Amino acid sequence: MSKKIRPSHKYTYIVFFILFVALTFLLWAICGTHPWNMQYESYVNERLWIELTYIACSFLVCATGAFIYRLKVYYIVDNKKITRTGTKERGYFFNDIIYLDEEYTNKHGDMLIYINTGKWVNLTMDSKKELLKIVKEKCHLLSKEEFAIKHPDAVIRK
Repeated sequence: MSKKIRPSHKYTYIVFFILFVALTFLLWAICGTHPWNMQYESYVNERLWIELTYIACSFLVCATGAFIYRLKVYYIVDNKKITRTGTKERGYFFNDIIYLDEEYTNKHGDMLIYINTGKWVNLTMDSKKELLKIVKEKCHLLSKEEFAIKHPDAVIRK
């Protein structure tokens, strides 16, 4: 039995909004008419529609990118592992997950897990926190102290 879970895309939308603003400004700076060099009437009559076209094109590019990213990225949870799909498919077996940093997870909204090699993995949480519940159920998690003893050189993120 596998379950498909979509992560929260709040941060994705924030990143694409910043990209939209930057792309709009870049197009305006390179190709646009700077209104302080023109009379108001001639600016409105001659160039305003071109400037609005820059904004519309920037929005269309960023909205399309956000939509495609939203469709491509999700988690598949089965009995043995969590698989993150997207640009690169990555799987994390439940037996390999040994520590869940709940303090970081609650503070940042991203699930921070450590695998048995001591490396950390950041997984974007879903809005219902189903992924967190599944990891707590299926993994044999160590406490923070036990993890620090087992992996003294591992860096615990703040």
